[in-house]
Amino acid sequence: MSVKGRRLFAMNNPSEPLDWEIPFLMRIGFDGVELTLEHPESYFDQVETHWDLIKQTARIGHTRDDLAFASENSKERETAIQIMKRSLDTFAKLVSAKSIYIRTVAPSRSVMTRNCTTMPPH
Repeated sequence: MSVKGRRLFAMNNPSEPLDWEIPFLMRIGFDGVELTLEHPESYFDQVETHWDLIKQTARIGHTRDDLAFASENSKERETAIQIMKRSLDTFAKLVSAKSIYIRTVAPSRSVMTRNCTTMPPH
């Protein structure tokens, strides 16, 4: 599915099984998947189980938006760092990913960072 020469991607829902959702999104005409690594944490296991399917379709990666990097609690900060590292390691393995979206939320403000490269036209 493309609109005016643009490719269209759909963001997956972490509460849906990947082996059902990705084929469904492709079947209804999307060009790929925006892989989001969010709740629940067991979702990482599902990503690893369906790695070949993800490598064929995912082009954009999203991280959780509620990681407490600025928390006063050191355990919460460390947990946030570990989850982010796991997310980035997953995206690094996904060599077909062209863009990673990182959003962090501090208790008093929201900070967004983007690390994007332009996707070549197909």
